[in-house]
Amino acid sequence: MAEDKFYDNDDDFDKKRLEAPADFDGPTSRRRCTDILFALLLLVMWVGMTGIGVFSWKHGDIDMILRPMDWAGNICGKDTMENFPNIVYVNKLLGGVCVKECPKVENQVDVHTLVTYNGIYQGKNATLDADFLEVADYSARGDLVSCDENMCPTNPQFSWFSRGINQGLGFATYAVDTIEIVGNRCIRTPKASIALYDNITTDSSIAEINSGSIISSLNGFYQHLYGDLYQARGPIMIFGILVAMVIGFTYAMLLRIQPVLTIMIWGSIFSTIGIVLGSGLYVNNIVSEWKVADPQVYSDQNILAAQIGSYALFIIAVVLALVTISMRQQIMLSMACVRAAGRALACMPTMMVFPVFQVIGLASFLGMWIFYAVHLASIGHTVEEDMSDFTNTTNVNEDTSTVQISTFEIDDFPKKCGWYLLFSFFWTIAFISAMGEIIIAMTISKWYFTRDKRRVGASTVFGCIYESIRYHIGTAAFGSFVIAVIQMMKTIVAKM
Repeated sequence: MAEDKFYDNDDDFDKKRLEAPADFDGPTSRRRCTDILFALLLLVMWVGMTGIGVFSWKHGDIDMILRPMDWAGNICGKDTMENFPNIVYVNKLLGGVCVKECPKVENQVDVHTLVTYNGIYQGKNATLDADFLEVADYSARGDLVSCDENMCPTNPQFSWFSRGINQGLGFATYAVDTIEIVGNRCIRTPKASIALYDNITTDSSIAEINSGSIISSLNGFYQHLYGDLYQARGPIMIFGILVAMVIGFTYAMLLRIQPVLTIMIWGSIFSTIGIVLGSGLYVNNIVSEWKVADPQVYSDQNILAAQIGSYALFIIAVVLALVTISMRQQIMLSMACVRAAGRALACMPTMMVFPVFQVIGLASFLGMWIFYAVHLASIGHTVEEDMSDFTNTTNVNEDTSTVQISTFEIDDFPKKCGWYLLFSFFWTIAFISAMGEIIIAMTISKWYFTRDKRRVGASTVFGCIYESIRYHIGTAAFGSFVIAVIQMMKTIVAKM
């Protein structure tokens, strides 16, 4: 019979209980790689993706995707349009003409000069030179529609609803100042859009223009937004990448300090509530000014929408405050976890560099995947479409002239391969994320359960990377496979 052991106090019992025999190697002595089948399937999936990429590279024409296509099916900057690399869109249907350079208009807009499917058409009051824009020659097209004073009147009181312009759905558009965006596409500047609106709206037409479709309004909004973002791309890149990275690392280091952590966490929470509440007060004040304005600038519908928005902000601020009060204990617990994470980073600063390598790996995969996907999407054929039925609006005479556009249609086989590429994307992204989480979790746990923190350092991080790849790559592949399957199912259902 085993002899019972007795201890003088609980401390001796705890000390003896935590002591291990000299030959004890822990629960990891028989550790092996799990779910190796899914690790092999992941490798096979990458091989298949590479095969599709090689096929796409050999049979695709990337210019079909990167370069714009005009209304007649020509690729701007290629073959017969080699000297005309840019495109000016003539209508909202993305029917455009190839031009040598994006038009620049000093006064933002000339409503008496039109860019049409057949070149430049000008009225007697035009302020631009006839050669201000060099448009490709489309005279060889037998179905070409040309402007005249009846089809395209240059009087701004009538031109917007003419058969040529047809509220942005015709074969002509106004000459405006533009900027060149990615892919040699010329879009009008925000200032030009405002100037154009001021020139073509009159007392008799402004109501009809304002009653246009919601889709047209959204198209204009996103065009202006994209133009603003493109013009501010330099500061956005600097502050969005470099400055954000520096602030993030600094923030992580400061979280180790208890007073700073408290100020930053609670300060962030109260600042968020204050910003939402302040925004509601600001909007409410603006609404009050709109109501008393004489004459009234904004419609009653816009004022009501802004008033509802201010009330919504007030409600959100109250909800955030109540949630903060009810979750104060959980917030304190989270702060304790953050402090522990800060101490771990201080012992293992190399761990802060690991996400950088993870991002590099992710960027490498995305670059390769995008290369394959773009070439795959370029395997197809051009389709010419007659948009007469779509462009025949109630504001235009029934004999609306034919408006044609050309679109690119992907072949059936590349479409099927595209689903495979999409699944490869979902699986690989989830796998990279899972491996990162496993490595970070293992590193933090080793730091936490190591009594002598002086033994923890860069070797701990690299050791965890090795062990995660050696023993847990199959587990990450299996878990990410499940996530990828769910994402594919959601995508297929959303496409139905």
